[in-house]
Amino acid sequence: MEFVGISGIKVYSPSKTYYTRHLLETGQMTDKLYNKIGVSSVQVSDNEETPTDLAIKAANIILDKSMTIREEIDLVIYVGATPPDYLIWSPSSKICYKLGLKRALGFEMMLGCGGFQIAMKAAKEMLLNSKTWKKALIVGADKWEQYTTNRTAAGLIFGDAGAAILLEKRENARNKLMDFFGFTDGSFHDMAFLSNKTEFADKLREKYPHVQPNEYSIFNVEKSSLLREVNLQNYIKVAKEILEQSKLTMNDISYLLVPTGRKDLMIKIIDALEFDQTKTNLAFLENQGDLGAPGFVCDLHNMLKKYNPKSGEKILTLSAGVGITWLGSLIEV
Repeated sequence: MEFVGISGIKVYSPSKTYYTRHLLETGQMTDKLYNKIGVSSVQVSDNEETPTDLAIKAANIILDKSMTIREEIDLVIYVGATPPDYLIWSPSSKICYKLGLKRALGFEMMLGCGGFQIAMKAAKEMLLNSKTWKKALIVGADKWEQYTTNRTAAGLIFGDAGAAILLEKRENARNKLMDFFGFTDGSFHDMAFLSNKTEFADKLREKYPHVQPNEYSIFNVEKSSLLREVNLQNYIKVAKEILEQSKLTMNDISYLLVPTGRKDLMIKIIDALEFDQTKTNLAFLENQGDLGAPGFVCDLHNMLKKYNPKSGEKILTLSAGVGITWLGSLIEV
């Protein structure tokens, strides 16, 4: 029986560091909110680097100048939370060209911070349903400088990163993609948006004068309050559905990856699932911040590197994307 597994996972993290104490020193953020977020520093990219440049750098680490692997890539999927280099444009096309992937089919899947999870699910199904396709490269990046004020927006502190995952279909696949569950609550479609770049965004900013221009903004405060009421229970719903599908309990889960970005939310989810904090991605947040779409890959990469899970151990992953869509998946090492 063939499975789809993760055969490569790499992250490109820029070398420049932004220390977030600046937000307190300038009065932009209160001590209370700062401590709830729990981010002391983030890595930021140079102005010259585009989002796809970050993604390509991560992918190149996986491919490692191997033309054999490059010639075997069947799918390339680009994901991101921030706009790529241009609007009405295909970032996957640039990636295919720059990486020399001459036989790959490239396209985009945009679900914000949940982009990698849904792209992994889509790629898995496409590989399993093809007689010839065997390898898929999922790449993504986010660059937040121009969409935040001093690296903060919507109650989060953002860093930059590029990330890449190589999926492979084979009988003895490593890090197998197992069960998946996700659902979208469309009532949150009007909670947050990027506050320019379209005429409709300009109109909404006129309606909600508190919204900063050219920033990722929460403009519907009522929906924001509602999200706080349902957010935790929806993550728990996703976790329970995956466990039910796989006929497992939390006792069978070795590691838990929860949505990164805010320390207080991460702890709430971990505690609600009665899980050991030392076997989660919580420790990575302080010097990483919210990375948007690449955050999922960065946390998974760090978990595999730090904990070195044994064959057969299971990782439960949870995340969310704009919309809002709650997602979860099970990875068997």
